[in-house]
Amino acid sequence: MTVCDIFDKDADNTGLVVGLGYFDTVHRGHEYLINKVVELSAKLGATPAVFTFSNDPFRSLGKSTKSVFDFDERKLRLSCLGVKKVIGAYFDENFSSLSGEEFLSVLTENHNVVHVVAGSDFRCGKNANCGTDEIIDILSKKGVGFDCVELVKAGGVKIASRDIRVMLEEGDVEKVNTLLSMPYAVTGEVLEGRRDGRRIGFPTVNMEKNDLCVIPKDGVYATVAIVRGKRYKGVTNVGTHPTFNDLERNIETHIIGFDGEIYGETVRIEFLKRLRGVMKFASVDALRAQIASDREKVIREVEI
Repeated sequence: MTVCDIFDKDADNTGLVVGLGYFDTVHRGHEYLINKVVELSAKLGATPAVFTFSNDPFRSLGKSTKSVFDFDERKLRLSCLGVKKVIGAYFDENFSSLSGEEFLSVLTENHNVVHVVAGSDFRCGKNANCGTDEIIDILSKKGVGFDCVELVKAGGVKIASRDIRVMLEEGDVEKVNTLLSMPYAVTGEVLEGRRDGRRIGFPTVNMEKNDLCVIPKDGVYATVAIVRGKRYKGVTNVGTHPTFNDLERNIETHIIGFDGEIYGETVRIEFLKRLRGVMKFASVDALRAQIASDREKVIREVEI
């Protein structure tokens, strides 16, 4: 494989303004950068685009960290911010061996890039040895413009995907949502479960989960479920079901106001607030009473 095989050559010749980054969480800092991409695209009569990775580069480097969102979710979130084209490259040993100049050459040779935007801390190339000063020099020789955007802070601290991962692992989805461009969510296929919820009067949908992505700390959450394009209030349990001696960790949601068979369909769950931890109740009646209480709390407090 040559370096030019890393990207598919663009079929059309539309000018692109390209934002550079992994965009793991598409947080407020990423949103600020994308807004600059969209603004410049309008000025230059170009198409707003981003370059990112279709896989997790950290896992490719042997690290055990999980992404917050997979490639499909990141593309969705980027499109909601106005991105019209996502250039996704697979990060592997071949890619990691590219110098910064080689990377930028491959990008601009395979796409009609008229301008590039990156954060002030962005680096590229083998051993991350190409910073913004070097990028400006390389791109200027190719007649490509460059804008560097400042980092966005929250509480005086740079917004970082690694911190958002930690917040999710702690169950603080409320704080996470203040840092993201849109609420934290998981999307997956509905699987057939044990039907314990239906038997006690609170039917649930069980979702396929992506084991390569972070999911929130075990607990019960106030959520919004998007089913067949319609939004419903929901109560979501992440984790095991100790009252039924079920120790398999999953994601299941009681969708308020919806009752139907949707096995095999895709649903999206937006997480809004952690209500409580997972508990083992003394009886099924005690569990039923607690779920009823959780449900009423969600009905009162969640807006859709």
